[in-house]
Amino acid sequence: MKNIGEASGIEQRSADEHHKPGPKPPTRTSAASGLATPPVGRWAKVHWALLLVALVPLVVAGQGQHFFYDEWAYIGGKLDTIPLPDLYLLPHNEHWSSLPLLAYRTLRASVGVGSYWPYLGLLLLLHLGVTHVLWRLMLVTGSKPIVATALAAVFSVLGAGAEDLVWAFQISFVGSTLLGVSAAYLAVTGTASWRKTWVLAGLTLASLATSGVGLAYLIVVPLVLAWRRRRYAVAAFGLPLLVYIMWHAHYGSSFEYPPNGSATVPLIVGAFVVVGLAAALTGYFGFQTTSMVTYLVVGLPILAGIVLACRALIANRTLAGRTPAAMCVGAVAFFGTVGLARGGLGLSWAATSRYFYVAIALLLPVIALLISRGTDRYPWLMRAVVPLAIAIALSNLFQLFAFAAQTRNNNNASRSVLAAASDLVRGNAPIFMDQLPEPSLAPDLTTADLKSRYLDPAFEGVSPAQSDRLTASLNLQIQVASIYDTGTASPCSSTLGQLFTIPTSRKTNPRFVMSADAWVAFTLQDAGVSSAQNWIYLPKGTYMINSLRDAGDLTIDSTSASLLAPC
Repeated sequence: MKNIGEASGIEQRSADEHHKPGPKPPTRTSAASGLATPPVGRWAKVHWALLLVALVPLVVAGQGQHFFYDEWAYIGGKLDTIPLPDLYLLPHNEHWSSLPLLAYRTLRASVGVGSYWPYLGLLLLLHLGVTHVLWRLMLVTGSKPIVATALAAVFSVLGAGAEDLVWAFQISFVGSTLLGVSAAYLAVTGTASWRKTWVLAGLTLASLATSGVGLAYLIVVPLVLAWRRRRYAVAAFGLPLLVYIMWHAHYGSSFEYPPNGSATVPLIVGAFVVVGLAAALTGYFGFQTTSMVTYLVVGLPILAGIVLACRALIANRTLAGRTPAAMCVGAVAFFGTVGLARGGLGLSWAATSRYFYVAIALLLPVIALLISRGTDRYPWLMRAVVPLAIAIALSNLFQLFAFAAQTRNNNNASRSVLAAASDLVRGNAPIFMDQLPEPSLAPDLTTADLKSRYLDPAFEGVSPAQSDRLTASLNLQIQVASIYDTGTASPCSSTLGQLFTIPTSRKTNPRFVMSADAWVAFTLQDAGVSSAQNWIYLPKGTYMINSLRDAGDLTIDSTSASLLAPC
């Protein structure tokens, strides 16, 4: 069998040769021998060149990014007290995350936290690896080289899935996708054997140990093998499943935000799957994913076409056709799992950037195959492939840079507050040690982490503004304490309101009443400068403000009218 490099060296095509029909899909005999990569000629060189070109906007989007939110759980000291092997086996947000945690702690020990690029660089390498393996998978399942190359180029700058391209923490989703796609590619190529089956089981297990995305490939890989040798499929499915069940029984946790109401769970999960897949397709093809109407107009018809195509591919009984269909099943399983875990947050949660990346990686082979067959039927469509791919890629680049700018602003704001909090902690200012320095954007970072100074390189060069110092002071020097809960709390004043401002100091302990459970925003003002808001969920009851500051006005704002009353 010729590999891609050899093919690119001997295949000489004329300028219009890409208009010819692509290689015929393999027959049923390929179930034993596996699929082979067809000759791709110059498209191999084009593909590698496009990967290098894609690296440029990815690096630009990564400029100014920094550690954010969940990442502090991996590089902070919170996990240092957990003994082995629990340290690497405890779930993070319900995910088995052994490999991402190992990667972060290895990088922290070797290169420190002074630069974000070693962490983000690992993410980009994994992403380009996913893009390349998808390209190869599209080729072996019968897609034309020009179509596979164009779709892979769009995926390489997938702005619709920008969260997985600019936040290094997403090595979990991207790494799990790379391991799963690699297993799917190996499952359909070459001769099936027990040795390969154990390799596939290992890759699937590694995907599971990277994130819950691996559950999708726990279905895809055995399903592909079942169409080749059923006994191999049983082994490739059974071993990873058994290990995962053992892990979940010992370390796993229940879903945090499951759908409400057991009777409506199937409907909610089904709607989650449809909305998620339609939104992912809408974003991949360059449309904004901010409106449900857009999903219905753009994504839903594409999804319907894919469903019909998958039925035909399965009925075709060829390995080349059934493999993309198996990945479609994996996409449904992925969003079904997400729906079970996050359905309680509402259908809008399905249209989340991080999920789009995983879904498109699973759907891309069938999209490529449909477009390739469409160009066989209507040859004139071939001329539109490259222009449309360029237009879609540009739209995705716009989404990528917009998302990167937003996260960059959030990262900078969070770093400034943490730098100010670090100054408070190291300056021996009076603080409430059990409170978090940045509860909104760094909920896993503690005052002990800032006091230990090993994170100082992460804040080098940061000059907090006065508003940042007020935010740090609000987080660490103002305490909201429940003094009693009457169950039928009566307001201290005759009129309930939504917002009021009270002076605070060490000498005063003002009180207020909540007439119902609600989220409440606290803002600190001093000398005409305001802090950022600190949101706290408060049950109904009476509360007292404890302050370690000499002075400052505290504004309390509830999410609904007629909930608050000062005492």
